[in-house]
Amino acid sequence: MILLGLFALAASPHTVAVDLSALDRKSYLELDAVTLERGVVIRLVQEGFAVVTPNASPEIRLRITREGRSVSLVAGERSAVVELDPKHLREFHLEVAQKAVELTRAAATALPEPPQTPPPEKPAAPVEPAVTSSPAPEPPPRPLWNVLAAGGILLRAPGLDPFVALATRLAATPVVGVHLEVALAPVVGGPLSAYDANLLVGAGLQLTQGVFRLELGLSLGAHLHVFTVDVLGAEERLGSRVDFVGRPFVRGTLNPVGGLLVWLQVGAGLSSRAREHRLQGQLLYSRGALWVDVQLGLVVKCVAKWVPNDSTLSGGAMRCIVRMASETRPKVRARELWR
Repeated sequence: MILLGLFALAASPHTVAVDLSALDRKSYLELDAVTLERGVVIRLVQEGFAVVTPNASPEIRLRITREGRSVSLVAGERSAVVELDPKHLREFHLEVAQKAVELTRAAATALPEPPQTPPPEKPAAPVEPAVTSSPAPEPPPRPLWNVLAAGGILLRAPGLDPFVALATRLAATPVVGVHLEVALAPVVGGPLSAYDANLLVGAGLQLTQGVFRLELGLSLGAHLHVFTVDVLGAEERLGSRVDFVGRPFVRGTLNPVGGLLVWLQVGAGLSSRAREHRLQGQLLYSRGALWVDVQLGLVVKCVAKWVPNDSTLSGGAMRCIVRMASETRPKVRARELWR
């Protein structure tokens, strides 16, 4: 009976309980209540009801009681009476089952309609956000100008002179640089003082890149020689002359830390004339046309960048960002002074 009740519970919209608790022990035996209950349950299940126990809160409770030689059935507000004939107990059970089905049907129709459960709403299709293509970040500006400062020694037979230089390098391409250099080598003391200045323009080819960079180049320009004589009776106390000069060079650049770039350069130059000064047959100054120079310097990098809609200029402005050279591009060192 329990299995039948569970099966019906899964298929029926209404639950029914058969309540025989009002029968006393004598009536329970005389009516063969076990067989009576089984017959009623089978008929209810056949009609599509779910039969449960009375303490399971059924929707319809079918109560069976005995009054003398008759049995009363009550379901909801309806009731029925079946006469008991102990000699024909089987027919009695069938009639009780039939009445029970009729009362249960009537009680079921009187039950309120269960609330209609609205069908679940289909989830709205997710709206994919519009893909907006953000502009690619602007690549960092390529170093254009390098500002170079250097000092070194200049070997011109038979003398050895110190000199200083200031130069710039324009990175025309990643490997080719254009150079501009101004240098000065003073030779002071004694009756004659000489000042040699160079103005050179050249180009260099960078052979390697990275922490250490190597560059080969050639510079051409003018050499200005100015001298003063501090001797009484000298015919020419101040004079100057200009010569042509050319100089190939080799430069190595080392970037040991992020904000520092050190370079070492060796060059060999040739001017159009040697320099010599004499006073009353005595040699005061002599420097050959061929020389070798070695110089050591530091580099400051200047990056030119166009800044549109500049707040200080209409339309835009060219800004030069100056910082210590620390990137992989080679820096041009200060051009050497050539004699």
